[in-house]
Amino acid sequence: MYAVGKVMRKLIDEHETTQADICRVTGIKKANLSVICKGETQYPSIQTCKRIAMYFGMTLDDFWALIEAEEANAPQD
Repeated sequence: MYAVGKVMRKLIDEHETTQADICRVTGIKKANLSVICKGETQYPSIQTCKRIAMYFGMTLDDFWALIEAEEANAPQD
């Protein structure tokens, strides 16, 4: 699972929201968000990341910092 998926799961849990709510508010397609949340994509588009960041009340830089921190903490193969 890519770091962005882990970050998304944490944010969804912390904010007690759902993928459906995020899609409804941001306009991100359900299939696209599902792939991100499952960690099946490493880097979503910048526009998608901006929409996710705004949904959670953070800047794109803040969102990206969470992803980078998750990547840094990931066990090395």
